[in-house]
Amino acid sequence: MAQKSNKVKTPKVKGGNKASNRGRDEATGLYMDVDGTRFQGDITYNLLNSAQASALRNRFGENYVADDGRFASGGSYKGEFEFSKDAIINTNHYIYTKEVMESFQRITYLGSFEYSSSGALSKGLINEVSEWTYGRSLTDRQMELEWGSVDKTQMPIGKDIWDFQGNINNFSRVYDHNSLVQKDGGPSDPREGFNSYTSSKYHERNWWENPFATNLI
Repeated sequence: MAQKSNKVKTPKVKGGNKASNRGRDEATGLYMDVDGTRFQGDITYNLLNSAQASALRNRFGENYVADDGRFASGGSYKGEFEFSKDAIINTNHYIYTKEVMESFQRITYLGSFEYSSSGALSKGLINEVSEWTYGRSLTDRQMELEWGSVDKTQMPIGKDIWDFQGNINNFSRVYDHNSLVQKDGGPSDPREGFNSYTSSKYHERNWWENPFATNLI
């Protein structure tokens, strides 16, 4: 008996004009639900003041990054997700006015992810997580820092990318780069070593110069 295909169906949207497709990932039609709040793919959200920001505050409580005291008047926190069956990518841009600096962060989750017939993430298995952050002073552009890491795991998740269904200690750090530590002569994996990991293809050099412009998946 033939096995039923697991191919994700792109949800149908009424109407064919651009307005009717607004708010959808044009490439995949996939999204993530966080406690009743939808995070569409390829939509850049204001994560200081929005329904999505409120959902993340409820999800992370006092650990929510927007509440860490560095955002004052004029600060900004924007974030975007992209979804596919083998990768989920989260890109963020922070402007910390209390420290007069900005940082750009991209996290890539590789694995196998399943979606409902409407396109909602339903479950998955993460096997690699990479993160790269670039930070710079807004008053002195000569002050630049970079951090990068790669973790290996076999971590099942539920209906959002943080819904870990296992022991978080099962994440194993296999790559760790810190440009400041390296500059001071401390232990830090070289930048070039990052390129040996599959997820690095989503972190091309200088991606932070236009962080939300490219559909990565």
